[in-house]
Amino acid sequence: MPRPTRGDHLLGPSAKPKVRGSGSAFQPGTLELNRQQFIVLDTPAWFAWLEQQLAFRFQQVYYVAGLSLADPVYLSYTVRPERRQQGPIYWYAYKKHHNRRLRGTYLGQTNNVTLAPLDQLALQFLSQIDPVFYQQVCQRGLVRFRKEPPDLNLKL
Repeated sequence: MPRPTRGDHLLGPSAKPKVRGSGSAFQPGTLELNRQQFIVLDTPAWFAWLEQQLAFRFQQVYYVAGLSLADPVYLSYTVRPERRQQGPIYWYAYKKHHNRRLRGTYLGQTNNVTLAPLDQLALQFLSQIDPVFYQQVCQRGLVRFRKEPPDLNLKL
């Protein structure tokens, strides 16, 4: 199946699907298709979904251990594929800060676009954007709401 063009994107020309990082309190490590359907990252369904996308937003939430859960830090960045001539597709992440691109970072081919490197890259961007908060994260650690895979049979 051919990849959609920008105008053919499933959610419209400017909307990007949102993927939750492991720090999310609700269904971490998932792509929400609608209020009752999710795709778990790192599964065959995730990789099949990636093959059809032009871009997505990765969203991470950070709660520092020992601090109020009312004051999380949110971070998101865009991930998109790029093709070099007729070769394979390579994925890159881009983060803006104060309306300037902070930097683009190479993620690898489709099989490398998994939760662990997406989470790690979010932490790397956090260290550049908010070094004080990043130091708190390093000193105190992060709150983890779930360590097991999310329960996708949850009814809302």
